[in-house]
Amino acid sequence: LLLGLADRILFAAALIVGLQLPAFVAEYTARIQADHQRVVEVLSKDDDYRQRNARPDTEQFIAVLEAGTRATLEAEAAQRAQALAVLNRASLPEKLWSLLFRIDEPTAMSLLQTMVPTLSLRSDALLCGLVLAIIVSLLFQLLRGIGSAWASRRRRLRYAPPSARAPVVAPVKPVKTKAAGAAAATPIRREPRAL
Repeated sequence: LLLGLADRILFAAALIVGLQLPAFVAEYTARIQADHQRVVEVLSKDDDYRQRNARPDTEQFIAVLEAGTRATLEAEAAQRAQALAVLNRASLPEKLWSLLFRIDEPTAMSLLQTMVPTLSLRSDALLCGLVLAIIVSLLFQLLRGIGSAWASRRRRLRYAPPSARAPVVAPVKPVKTKAAGAAAATPIRREPRAL
C-alpha cells in the first residue's frame, strides 16, 4: 500500500518537474545568450581601449597584466558560442540531452534560484512531463522488483535446510593410469556431491 502511494507521489512530482523543463531550457538559453553578448562586448571594449591607448610603455604592461584575463574571456566566449549553437538549432529532446552532459553549473544554479515555477499546458511541456513521469515510475518499479527479489531470496536462504543452502563440492583427485606403456596422470571427472 505504501509503495503504491510512493509510486503515485513520485509520478506526480516527476510530471510537475517535467512540465518545468521547456521553460527552464528557454530561460537557460536566454541567459547563455546574455552572457555571451556580455563577454563579446567586454572583448570589443578591450580591443578599442588598446587601439586608443597604444603606447609602447603601457602596451607591454597591459598585455602582461591582462593576458590571463583576456585568454579566459576568449575561452568563455568560445564555450558560450558553442553552447548557443547547440541550443539554437536543436529540438527540445536534443537540447535536454545536451544540457544533461554540458550544462554550465553556475548559470543553471542561479537560474534555479530565481526561476518561478509555472504550469505550462503547451504540448511540448505536457509531453516532456509525461515522459519524465513514466521513466521515473518505471525506474521505481524496477528498483522495487529488484528489492523484493533480493528480500525473498534472503528469506528463502535463511529458512532453508542446511543441505539446500550452498552445495559443497568434493575435490577431484588425479588417478594414475598406464597409457601405451608409459605412466601418465589423468584426472577422473567426478560429479560434485553435497557433503
